[in-house]
Amino acid sequence: MFTGSGESGSDKYGLCWYHKLIMRMIRRGSAVPKHIAFIMDGNRRFARDLSQRVITGHMQGFETLINVLSWALELGVKEITVYAFSIDNFKRPQEEVDGLLDLARSKIPLILNEAHQLQRMGVRINLFGCRDLIPAQLRADFECLEERTKCNSEQVLNVCFAYTSTQEICDAVNKIGREEAKRVTKELLEAKLYTSNSNPVDLVIRTSGEVRLSDFLLWQSQFSCLCFSTPYWPKFSLWDFYGAIRYYQSHYSEIESARLKYKLLQQPQPHSQSIS
Repeated sequence: MFTGSGESGSDKYGLCWYHKLIMRMIRRGSAVPKHIAFIMDGNRRFARDLSQRVITGHMQGFETLINVLSWALELGVKEITVYAFSIDNFKRPQEEVDGLLDLARSKIPLILNEAHQLQRMGVRINLFGCRDLIPAQLRADFECLEERTKCNSEQVLNVCFAYTSTQEICDAVNKIGREEAKRVTKELLEAKLYTSNSNPVDLVIRTSGEVRLSDFLLWQSQFSCLCFSTPYWPKFSLWDFYGAIRYYQSHYSEIESARLKYKLLQQPQPHSQSIS
């Protein structure tokens, strides 16, 4: 299931020798991002360009996701967050919404059937989103997947489903207790977010050429490198993945400098003593 291109001489991730060489070169560059977030955009336009049904684009997009997980694991990325289904997606034509939900219903049982591969690769899966909006059986399947993989620690896949960042922040506020509400801090609110146990988001990649975050990880992306990639998500290739990582590495020092300055500004400043 978790395979890549399948070229001759490929390893367990489907990478042939020259891709493995490139992976090693990237790892020897500046830091590899620990946490990458994807806005998987362009499935519908991909299908329409081929005069196919919209669901065909979403199905191909799922295959791209499987490949990306394999590439990221090979590179050493520890955490992936994907924007799978926005709350706003419920406003799309009913046929498309039903198709997306049916796609999820069909794929999750297949993943559960191959849970041994998730165990072998050490992938833990988390569901982020408004669970009450997810159909009961689909929600149960997601939660079963979470339970089956909760002890894995090699890589984390966060699936944002029935999600918007605005709703995540609202949910976080609603989790704050009466006593806690007397003094709300940045740290307190972050502890209530879905991502409270996640690594900081280092790199956000959006495909299809669109240049916006679309209500995705707005709080978490304060110091993220934003990479807007041209191809539609189903056509996002290993070469595009390399390009995004190199883009991150070329801006790594600036990002770390901004994070350090922010941390220094948050530290209490010593009071100057007056001279009598």
